[in-house]
Amino acid sequence: MGTRRADGEGSYRQRPNGLWEASTRYTAPDGERKRLSVYGKTRAEARGKLNDACKRIAEGAPPRDDKQTIGSW
Repeated sequence: MGTRRADGEGSYRQRPNGLWEASTRYTAPDGERKRLSVYGKTRAEARGKLNDACKRIAEGAPPRDDKQTIGSW
């Protein structure tokens, strides 16, 4: 029997192109529920990127710096 992940840990899957996708849902500052997906060559790399993004969200920063204007933040 498999193990269960903790609440908020996200889900992982290997895409057909070989990359690993880690995704989770989070609540944006405006109260809207959003999905965040990050990709990596290995599952551990994807998990690390997801953990970094979750830490940024907890600090009140946007999950990613790129593709977001200062005005929208």
